[in-house]
Amino acid sequence: MMRAVRYFIQYLKIERNVSPHTLRNYLSDLSHFRLFLESVGGGHRADNIDLITLRAYLAALKKRGLRKATVARKLATLRSFFQYLTREGWVDQNPARWICTPKTEKRLPKFLTVDEAQRLMAGKERSGQETVSRKEAERNLRDRAILETFYSTGIRVSELVLLKEGDIDFQAGPCNRVRARQAAPLPWVGSSFATPKETL
Repeated sequence: MMRAVRYFIQYLKIERNVSPHTLRNYLSDLSHFRLFLESVGGGHRADNIDLITLRAYLAALKKRGLRKATVARKLATLRSFFQYLTREGWVDQNPARWICTPKTEKRLPKFLTVDEAQRLMAGKERSGQETVSRKEAERNLRDRAILETFYSTGIRVSELVLLKEGDIDFQAGPCNRVRARQAAPLPWVGSSFATPKETL
């Protein structure tokens, strides 16, 4: 099996051009799987590995208390590995294709409290009032506009960096909207959009 692993890693490195970090993860996952095979007395030949073997491996991972995300990653590694072996003729079929990926826990996004957001805004406002150069004053104004847009719309960072002047409707009254690319319009909460308007 390790011979097949070496060929697979070379394929990822040369043809897929994956990052060194990703290569290490693949190699670590496959080495861990090989150790499992040794622990249960299984053969090392890739064509001897079947669905029952893979299910036993996943059960062992869960028994160790690994996070679902870790188990899902290791399964994804095996699925890619056997997909490669099937395509190259090392094995007849991919036994990992029949195993469902475990659902990972959805983490709630972290956000600022109202008090934290207000203190952040106040800090930028004070820094803008200090005696600073014109360039620094412009940067402070820009930073406050960014913060106000984040706070007032809940926009994603990836959407914010793509915003153009025409995407913000300042004439729509208290419910101004930011039209993010490929997304529904976002309500501008409250009427505090003076700073973003001032920067344009």
